[in-house]
Amino acid sequence: MMELLNKLKKIKADGCTTIIMNTHRTRPDSLQDPIKLKNLIKEARRRLENDYDKRFAAKVIENLHRLEEEIDHNYNIESLVLFANAGMAEYTRLPVHVTDRVIIDDNFATRDLIRALREQVGYYVLLLSRKKARLIRAFNNKVVKEFSGDFPVLNPLYENPEFKNIKTRGYEDEVEEFFNRVDKLVLREVMKNPLPIILATENRNFHFYQKISDKKDLINGHITRSSDDEKAEHVVMDAWEDIKSIFSEKEKEALRKLNYFLHG
Repeated sequence: MMELLNKLKKIKADGCTTIIMNTHRTRPDSLQDPIKLKNLIKEARRRLENDYDKRFAAKVIENLHRLEEEIDHNYNIESLVLFANAGMAEYTRLPVHVTDRVIIDDNFATRDLIRALREQVGYYVLLLSRKKARLIRAFNNKVVKEFSGDFPVLNPLYENPEFKNIKTRGYEDEVEEFFNRVDKLVLREVMKNPLPIILATENRNFHFYQKISDKKDLINGHITRSSDDEKAEHVVMDAWEDIKSIFSEKEKEALRKLNYFLHG
């Protein structure tokens, strides 16, 4: 989000259109979100066509419609912000409530992004054992989503009914191979929207996984967890105080950078 804010703050051009709207996490309420967005784009179109040359306005409107087609409302959280002018189009989801509005100026409206950066902590929780791995995305003490498809990842070694009676010399190698597989699947998802990763696991697994991970800088710490099947909401909510303390120093540094960026 900081990268997007940096990009937007550098832009000064005619017709910078910002559409800001509250959204919903779950159905049936989320079914309203595409309709609301369509109406806000209509309002933006009317204002652009009134205030700017028709050909210029058409470029901005085309970019807004392109974003409209890209957005999958199944992944909405608290709010959605679209940024478009004649030369660019970006959108982001925010974990804060906003006031629905359309703003057209010679720069983009970024106040809600700044507020989200100040108030919220976004991260992933990798719930990890030597048998199973689950990936959860969260903001503060709320679950955004638990990943499916490639997840949960199961260690085939444990699917052997005789496993408890097997003590193989290569057990640690099997664990390393499983963690490597998990790491690749985790990074495939995380790199689409890079945020810190918190491991929910035993101490021995944390150190082992940290050693083999291809992106050690994304691993911000761990909380002790040993249950594979605990509900995602319980993991995040119960562990929030521990997670918050992990991020406290990092938040201070992020706020220092944000304040420097805003005030010089």
